[in-house]
Amino acid sequence: MGYITDLDACTDPTTGDYLLIADASASAGNRDRKVNVSEFALTEAANTFTLSQVMPTVRTNTTGAMADNTAISFTPIKSRGILLLSPAGTAGGMGNLIGLVYYDTVAPATQILVVGSNVEVATGALTGTTGSDAKVTVSAHTDGKIYFENRIGYSPNWAYLIL
Repeated sequence: MGYITDLDACTDPTTGDYLLIADASASAGNRDRKVNVSEFALTEAANTFTLSQVMPTVRTNTTGAMADNTAISFTPIKSRGILLLSPAGTAGGMGNLIGLVYYDTVAPATQILVVGSNVEVATGALTGTTGSDAKVTVSAHTDGKIYFENRIGYSPNWAYLIL
């Protein structure tokens, strides 16, 4: 096979391209080997993103205006994940209503990762007056749902992102 003088990256390996191997177990004059790249599973690793990129386990939505002392629920795509909750729109004191929470609807478990001072977590179904007054509560329940409860005294529209 001769000497390898240049080793360049192959950005588009196809059948007919070879990977060169030095076979240490072969006799001294017969150590060079080549393997056709078609013998390997090839995966294209291109960064191609569009404005409408589809990520099947990511979900975003809004709740619509939630009256004070009410609760809503929805079923996430996955039983475990991370939830980012924030009020949509503008109202005073929004920084204390943002939450980043781990949820598990199987165990069930809800764990604070980072939240504002007016966000708390629980487990179980929320009814509208289950959590603390002046707080928004996020809860995971064994029925496979995530619950939001609004007890903050006004009716924001909540936006959420699930990873």
